[in-house]
Amino acid sequence: MINPQINIYDTLLNGIQPEHANDIRLVMYKFIINEFSYDKAIAELRRYSSSTDPIDKLQKLMCVSEHPLPSKRYPSQNYMEKKMNSWSQAEDQRLLAAIHRFGPKDWTQISLFVGKNRNRNQCSQRWLRSLNPLINKTSWSQDEDLQLLDSVSKYGLRSWTKVSLEMEGRTDVQCRYRYQILMRKNQGNIAKYKQNLEQHLQSQQGQSNKDDNPKEIQIIDDNNINDDRQIKIDDSRIDNLMDMIKEMVSDPSSVFNFVD
Repeated sequence: MINPQINIYDTLLNGIQPEHANDIRLVMYKFIINEFSYDKAIAELRRYSSSTDPIDKLQKLMCVSEHPLPSKRYPSQNYMEKKMNSWSQAEDQRLLAAIHRFGPKDWTQISLFVGKNRNRNQCSQRWLRSLNPLINKTSWSQDEDLQLLDSVSKYGLRSWTKVSLEMEGRTDVQCRYRYQILMRKNQGNIAKYKQNLEQHLQSQQGQSNKDDNPKEIQIIDDNNINDDRQIKIDDSRIDNLMDMIKEMVSDPSSVFNFVD
């Protein structure tokens, strides 16, 4: 039963205590790349949950045929058609199975196992930008925004892979589009936004040191930052939606990302 609202890993983590979700995602990651055997993954999982469903269901997803998916006889030569060629559930399952068998580096062998004319670059980008369970697809925090701006200052606007390596759980695509969103919302005045953000986070840190029960940090509406005041509203859901839409355009989602 397809549910267009739920990500596969969120489904596997259904019923898991939120504070253990990242720990179990790491277990799933190590199981997929075959760093953990099934028994080791189950043992690690039991540290956080009495249910073995996340690993059991993941293993079932990776049980696929030895034969690659049939390739198109005449693959498209059109660049945009190739770029927007969405991944099917069967392709995603074979990709995970291939990574489990061959590791997350032998992309030529992985692409041959997947089949359907998928090349090594498509397979690596699908894993790195979509199927890796360690990818963080939640709203960006203010601390992340600040770290992103620092990383962009360090590496520039043409090294998003290097930028993403300093952003735990964020892909190069996420970093690039988040930066573009911040540029648009601040009319290109990133330096001023960064200054205001640093001041805001410092003031919040100072307040938390004084208060035994600090209030949750509110999100600054970047559109309304100016020299005189800061108006605070929660627009993180809007930002997150924009990130998701643009990421899907760059790396199309498949039904495998949304299962019940």
